[in-house]
Amino acid sequence: RAEYLQTQEYMQVAFFGGDRMGYYSINSTAYLAPHIEGLDFWQPWGSAENPPLTSETVAFVFLPEVWDTLKLVRQDYPNGQLTIRMDNQGNPLYYLYQAENPDLSK
Repeated sequence: RAEYLQTQEYMQVAFFGGDRMGYYSINSTAYLAPHIEGLDFWQPWGSAENPPLTSETVAFVFLPEVWDTLKLVRQDYPNGQLTIRMDNQGNPLYYLYQAENPDLSK
């Protein structure tokens, strides 16, 4: 959500939208948080075709249909914080996992 990203320092958002959507599918997010770099992950986690993660903090966003990828991400980015955003019917809308990049941590 743009409101959350507006309060953050520069970071990358690794977006896992499956076949349904990408980070820039909702133009207002990029407009309202221009200091955030959104990256779409269309390939399975670990694929060389995915973009590199180079920021100290990374917010991973998973739509429900690809949330199982979170297990793999947690292996490489341990000690993050998971937030689940629910819709009005109590179903997961998306999963947000924010973690420090272990390759860049001080």
